[in-house]
Amino acid sequence: MLRFVLAAACLLGSHVLTAAAAGSGTALLEIRPNTNWQDRLDLDDAGIAGDTVARARKLGLFGCRRYCALLSDVFGKIRASARSQMPESAAPVLELIVTRLPDDAAWALSDGHVFISEVFIHDAHLNRDSLAFVLAHEVSHALARDQADTLELARAMVPLGVNASVEDIYATMDFDLGVLIRMAPLLQDMENEADRNGLMLAALAGFDPDAALGYLRHQARSASRQVVMATHPADAARLARMESMLPMARRIRALNAVSGLRAIRYLPDRRDLPRSGLAP
Repeated sequence: MLRFVLAAACLLGSHVLTAAAAGSGTALLEIRPNTNWQDRLDLDDAGIAGDTVARARKLGLFGCRRYCALLSDVFGKIRASARSQMPESAAPVLELIVTRLPDDAAWALSDGHVFISEVFIHDAHLNRDSLAFVLAHEVSHALARDQADTLELARAMVPLGVNASVEDIYATMDFDLGVLIRMAPLLQDMENEADRNGLMLAALAGFDPDAALGYLRHQARSASRQVVMATHPADAARLARMESMLPMARRIRALNAVSGLRAIRYLPDRRDLPRSGLAP
């Protein structure tokens, strides 16, 4: 479903990694999350998270086996990076849930759940730095509550007779290609923003920005399919855009080594950016 692309946690053994994404001081991320739809999304997200965990448990594919230590280390650093950038009142609690579902990848829900499959980590050849980029990308979606922006845009496009419920709007998006085509520029803006925020958050957490782009390089090399409507920018374009931001990411990593997580401001709020289909 589309919500899994836009949205989407690590149970290491029986322990959930949790922490309030709180902090103070000068922020790298100046995201003012969209709080509309919050109650309805929180309820919907709880159902999605519960259903995913239940499905993985039923199949015996819940929890990590191969990458437990790596995930604990990387997600802990990304979570601390996010905590330093968001006020407590504006940020969700971040939890990483790991499965071994072969049909899953990495995604995040606006309530702060971030999901990743160990099968995806293996198949995408993620190392420590590229895993950091992937997780930071998904954390960015959660912090910005991109689902709320998506629902607001979709609600403006669906027929007036359709009830303004989360389920009804997602059902319309699932079956109305015209709505998705009209929404594609916004969805691609969100992905570009999450790429940029993810790269900078990973650099702020001390990961190598050049190595962090290994996932996008792998995707660009292996991309071969043509699609009618893309919610994500083309892989080659994503890679080129992120490579152009490497000098800034390198500086952020170097500055953090000297002055710490709370000392750097880089990213503007999305509401300060023009809507062009590809955010600058």
